[in-house]
Amino acid sequence: MKKITLLLFLFITYSNAQETEIKITPEGISSAVIPTEGKTAVQSYELAKDMILKMFDTPKNVIKVDEQGKILRFEGVKKFKGSISTEGLYNYTCELEFKDGRYKISFYDVYLDKGIKRTFVDLFNKDGDLRKMTFYKTLHSNFTIMLNEVNDMFKNKIVVGNKEDKW
Repeated sequence: MKKITLLLFLFITYSNAQETEIKITPEGISSAVIPTEGKTAVQSYELAKDMILKMFDTPKNVIKVDEQGKILRFEGVKKFKGSISTEGLYNYTCELEFKDGRYKISFYDVYLDKGIKRTFVDLFNKDGDLRKMTFYKTLHSNFTIMLNEVNDMFKNKIVVGNKEDKW
């Protein structure tokens, strides 16, 4: 029964017409709409807020918008290791909007600050192609990985929920 439920969940998730992964293109950073079958907007909001409260030492300082059951916006930082040029603190603003049965996750103000702020706009040339230098390719990869890790954390918390063993 659990396998059938899991397969059904995966089928519904992948057959959904809306993106569930974050992508970075010359047009911007995509949003993702994540289905939360059987959860109300308030339930999803509460799970997300609980996640934010656990993610940060001072959550009141990072939460910028908090509308009960509707929207959460917070600022985050993630440290990446790598080559000297792409290692550092990656900053982002994340916005979560909640509706019954789904939520939308969007990212703004995503940048690497190493004296000069590098944003997703810097990754592409005037023709809209990813720049060929390794630095830009690595930066694109790091931005994409970071945003999808944040996205996955919320998906695991809201969609999957707490799967604690109840003996």
